[in-house]
Amino acid sequence: KIIQLEETVQNLKAEKELNDRHAQLTQLDGKALGAEMKKSLSELESRERELALKESEVRSRLEELMIRADAMERKLQPIQFKEKELIHWEEELRIKEQTVQGELRQLHEAQKISTDPEVLSKTQRLAELEAELGRREEEMRTRESYLHQRLEELQKKEREVSDEDLQQARAQMKEEVEANKVRTGVPRLDDLVFGGVPLGTNILVNGPAHTGKELLARLLAAEGLKKGVPILWILSDKATTTVREEMTAILPAYAEYEKRGLVRYVDLYAMSLGITSTDPLVTLLSADDKNVLENVSRAVDEAASGFRKTSEYYRLVFESVSTVTAYLDVASTLRFLQPFLGKRKMDHALCYYVVDAGMHSESDIQLLEHLMDGSVNLKVDQLKTYLSVKGLGEVQSRAWISYNFTRRAFNIGSFSLDHIR
Repeated sequence: KIIQLEETVQNLKAEKELNDRHAQLTQLDGKALGAEMKKSLSELESRERELALKESEVRSRLEELMIRADAMERKLQPIQFKEKELIHWEEELRIKEQTVQGELRQLHEAQKISTDPEVLSKTQRLAELEAELGRREEEMRTRESYLHQRLEELQKKEREVSDEDLQQARAQMKEEVEANKVRTGVPRLDDLVFGGVPLGTNILVNGPAHTGKELLARLLAAEGLKKGVPILWILSDKATTTVREEMTAILPAYAEYEKRGLVRYVDLYAMSLGITSTDPLVTLLSADDKNVLENVSRAVDEAASGFRKTSEYYRLVFESVSTVTAYLDVASTLRFLQPFLGKRKMDHALCYYVVDAGMHSESDIQLLEHLMDGSVNLKVDQLKTYLSVKGLGEVQSRAWISYNFTRRAFNIGSFSLDHIR
């Protein structure tokens, strides 16, 4: 109200000044009135300029105040956020405090109850059981340590081949030679061919990729090495290191057999990769050489002559014939194989010749089968794998028999139930 009264007084004073000025002007003559008017106009213009300046100053101050207000608001936002965080933190502290108080109450109640004789008896029984459990765990750890030690000893023994073991194995090998029935390393396959295959047998192992052809070859080699029978590898599509790794998984003592001179390699693959080897067990040949087949024949004859000095017979794996035909042609391969197979038969060698079915026509497969003493054929039908035997003398079944395989084992199903009619 005081401010309103002051504004009213100011307005009345301004109105009185205007009335006084008007009375003065009415009393003046023309010239005096004109001079007075000019003076008034000059004063008005001066005041107008002052008002304009003040208005500009007020506007600047107003903008400055708005800027300060925005800045203040931005500064207040983090403070408000922190304030909310503090409120939330206080709430969490309050909840935790309540939880701790509740746990303390439960602890006090439990302490009161623990004085009960029945509870004390159960607590003592629990402590005894825990002690017994600790003793049992210690016994289990001792037994586990012992079993682990025994396992390491057995694995070490598997990796070693003593002269006595080798003599016993060679005695078994002589029994097989006398019976003229040697085992393939796959018990059910041996059952299928009535106990094994004759010495000097050349067998074609034919099938698509990833059906276990290579595993059959590895098992054939492992079965022979266990009885002191040397193995000769002819490799055209994989490195010797790969064969060594796969054989060691099946036969841990494979490296020991190599040291005893029971393993030799003819490698047609390494030189295509630019690999050179100083390994005395490996004969490196180039598959691009025009005389590669003659070189293979000479290298095999040399290795075979060394094997015949210490063993009744040897085993051979040609892996794979398909890769050789890719470098040359089928006719050249057949011309090479005919005398090659005859020499192996004279040496009483048991040989596998691996063929990839997808790389040959049906007529080529038939020609290869015609040269061999028999074939083990593999196929895939409706996501299952099947095996059948051709040739090899008398067999229990020539139907397609289901089988499965892992990295180390080749398991053939029933001859009467699991075949396709």
